[in-house]
Amino acid sequence: MTQIFLRVLSVYLAIAIFNMITVKRAFDEVYGHKPLNWQRFKMLLKRVTCLPLKLFLMDWWFGLWHFDFMVDCVRSAKEAQDRARARA
Repeated sequence: MTQIFLRVLSVYLAIAIFNMITVKRAFDEVYGHKPLNWQRFKMLLKRVTCLPLKLFLMDWWFGLWHFDFMVDCVRSAKEAQDRARARA
């Protein structure tokens, strides 16, 4: 039973690290490359681990096969945030 748990945990951690890297790359393409400090690392960690399993696996799938779509989603979220700031 312990071996199964460790295998599942290792797969989860591998996918989480991959998701962190792809999300960081997507944010870098949209916002420009910024060095990774502690606050950005915490944001990435929350962005990757505090998700339902469906969204966690969807991030992995898009990061693996459809990275351009992930960048477009980040870009559209940035534009929506900019529009909201302009209204205020």
